[in-house]
Amino acid sequence: MFGLLIVSLLCVPVYAISKFWSLIPDTSYDLLEIEAVGDGRAYQINDPSDIPDMNIDYFRMRYSVGDEVFAVCRHSVTVPTHLRKRKKNIGAMELVKALSVDELGQVREVTSKLAPFSGMYGDFSGHDISVPDILKEVSDIKDASFIVTITRPRAHSLLHLLLRKYGRDSIGVHTRISHTKVL
Repeated sequence: MFGLLIVSLLCVPVYAISKFWSLIPDTSYDLLEIEAVGDGRAYQINDPSDIPDMNIDYFRMRYSVGDEVFAVCRHSVTVPTHLRKRKKNIGAMELVKALSVDELGQVREVTSKLAPFSGMYGDFSGHDISVPDILKEVSDIKDASFIVTITRPRAHSLLHLLLRKYGRDSIGVHTRISHTKVL
């Protein structure tokens, strides 16, 4: 009888943990759209024959992981593996604020323009072009010297929401040649 009680008590935590993981949404990957960008224009690519006969600066791809849509700018038409695979939103970060700073020190808030490009980790990983160059392509801001970003852990469940209070926000500085994590 005592053995049966011990076995049943050991099963309760396993059951609770499996129920917790099932509440977090699935993270299936899907490539939604590919554009070739060159000469200040974007061309929709559905087939290799759609690639324009011109100088292509980079490819912009929109993809989804689970129910979230992201974009990445690369010199090749592939989304890196580390952006396609994620275990149940573990380590996911969200872009909270992005500020553009020009040479004169003028600061502009650009979060909404850069959010799709920040990715599931909020750090703009996977891009072959710099964050200031991405901003130049998607907005009227052409003179950004650097971009300051603030990210924090995403909340996908009640437990994540409670733990987020204790999670660390992260501050990064993006220039044309590097990304520095400040905090």
